[in-house]
Amino acid sequence: MLQRAALVALLVGPLLLAAADSPKVNQRFLLSQEGSGRATGYVEFGKIVTIGDKTHVAWLDATKDGFFVRARTLDRTRGEWGPTVTLGKGQDNHGGPSMVADSKGYLHVVYFPHHRPFRYRQSVRPNDISEWTPETEFAESMSYPVLLCGPDDTIYLTGRRYYEAIDHLNEMELWKKPAGGAWEKQGVILRSRNLDYVHFQESTAWSPDRKTIHMSLRIYETNSVKGVKPIETRGYLVSHDLGKSWEHSNGKKVTLPATAETIEVLDRGGEQTGRTLYAGAMAVSPQGVPYLLHSLRVDGIGRSYLMTPKGDGTWTKQDLHPFLPEAYRDWDLTMIGAATFSDSGRL
Repeated sequence: MLQRAALVALLVGPLLLAAADSPKVNQRFLLSQEGSGRATGYVEFGKIVTIGDKTHVAWLDATKDGFFVRARTLDRTRGEWGPTVTLGKGQDNHGGPSMVADSKGYLHVVYFPHHRPFRYRQSVRPNDISEWTPETEFAESMSYPVLLCGPDDTIYLTGRRYYEAIDHLNEMELWKKPAGGAWEKQGVILRSRNLDYVHFQESTAWSPDRKTIHMSLRIYETNSVKGVKPIETRGYLVSHDLGKSWEHSNGKKVTLPATAETIEVLDRGGEQTGRTLYAGAMAVSPQGVPYLLHSLRVDGIGRSYLMTPKGDGTWTKQDLHPFLPEAYRDWDLTMIGAATFSDSGRL
């Protein structure tokens, strides 16, 4: 059974992890003194995998010699951390790791680029980060790898492709790697509307059937036209056929590549509107219901919400601030973290 460990990680400087699921584990442990400013940035990248009694944690260090992807393992039966293992270099502070495990316990990690090919490695032994296969490269001009492992141990990846030669066009590509095979491009899911900077910030998760992929989006788009302010869109897509086709929560089909206009739009904002949108990593319940963690800041006050679809194209929106301690309920708090479900179905 693959699970996620409870954690708190600091993003700058010393990197710490807090674990609360074992009496033998100290509540805090210093993973690194060299954490990059985005050591655990990009919450949509999975960086913690628990298999049995071991929890593997990956992050990005920044040193005088450059950026390095590193990992450590916690043996929860003994409450002891293993040595730091260096997996490879990062191009810059965007190059941190995305990590998953397959059904046999082998770990898979993708890392490195900011408009360059992805780099990939697999652990040589199950549930063991001490040795990895040689580094391989795939794709072109990519950033932001988001990984899922399928029911047949196929690894699925979404990432942003940047076309400098086509006036800064950006697309979100879907790739897959069959068990024992090579990486193969499957197609394009999203495309930017403007020929300028865009960040799709997708988070993906399986339904229990392991055929349905849910995708939460926070699309940030700029425009090369002078005076046009950045536009932000929060939205959702779902695929019931392993990423071949995509639709809204009510079954409305989407023509690919989709855009910030054709996805299921949940909210809009941007600099010109005075509304700033944020998104965290999503989770799917044992009943197959997606839970999207979103935040909104208006007039300097941020509030956070959990959103779930009703099935008819409308969504429930639960304000999380009434559940905070009373002293904090009116604070500017935006939760751009993650959600997960326990084996018992508790969010």
